[in-house]
Amino acid sequence: MENAFIESFNGRLRDECWTVHQFASLAEAQTIIEAWRLDYNQRRPHSLLGHLTPNEFVMQRQAEQIAEEVVCSSEEPSQNGANVRSQKFSFRSVSLTGEITVSPY
Repeated sequence: MENAFIESFNGRLRDECWTVHQFASLAEAQTIIEAWRLDYNQRRPHSLLGHLTPNEFVMQRQAEQIAEEVVCSSEEPSQNGANVRSQKFSFRSVSLTGEITVSPY
């Protein structure tokens, strides 16, 4: 499955960046590809993330985590009247940033 994601990413990079631009220098290529990478990783909605941008997805998950911690950390009375502290749960943050290194042939 991992290979499918890589192939999809490579196809998008090729179709949306490499074939659209003619790079005059390595510095220009790095600048243009970095701008494309930032757009891809931060501003573009992804179907895998429920059509949210990665930034929106992370903010949504963090808000869910905070709400979950508030609900799970409150004390609840048990059936016998004693207070019972609920167990806390935490989610891992998702980072969808990647590094692209451009080097001369």
